[in-house]
Amino acid sequence: MGSLNVPPRLGFSRVGIVGLGLMGGSLARALRALHGAPDVAALSRDEEELRAGLAAGVVDRVGVSAGEILPDRELVVYA
Repeated sequence: MGSLNVPPRLGFSRVGIVGLGLMGGSLARALRALHGAPDVAALSRDEEELRAGLAAGVVDRVGVSAGEILPDRELVVYA
């Protein structure tokens, strides 16, 4: 019997990324590519990074303050 190609379940469904530059942007893209991708919110002082993330479709929400984005996140990554 062949093995089932069932992707592992993520332990989280809401991710916050602080800093959406090279590392944070790459993480957001990788998360978006997952089966059952989590909701990704990004926080940055650079509004152009946030606009680019939204335009590329790799983040669901953006903000410029931690209070806007982080309180409901199950996993927060500082990039």
